Amino acid sequence: MKPEIDNKVITKGTDLFYEINQSLFLLGVIDKIKACDFPGAMPKAATRWAALPEGPGKKNHYPPQHYVEYPEFLSSYKSAGGTTK
Repeated sequence: MKPEIDNKVITKGTDLFYEINQSLFLLGVIDKIKACDFPGAMPKAATRWAALPEGPGKKNHYPPQHYVEYPEFLSSYKSAGGTTK
């Protein structure tokens, strides 16, 4: 099931997407994501999701674990319907 995206934040789809939104909200990064400020949002989000980089040109928060490069993350976000500045 492809998630529905409202203002660049996944709002419906599966329970997993709901939980992700809740976690991002609790981390205080939802507004940055809505504003397409991924470099500002990713350092905090990367503390919750070890496979995320902390931003462009940076590695993940938990070094020994595999992570996706920032361009791959951004490509996946766009392919799910998200937009960026």
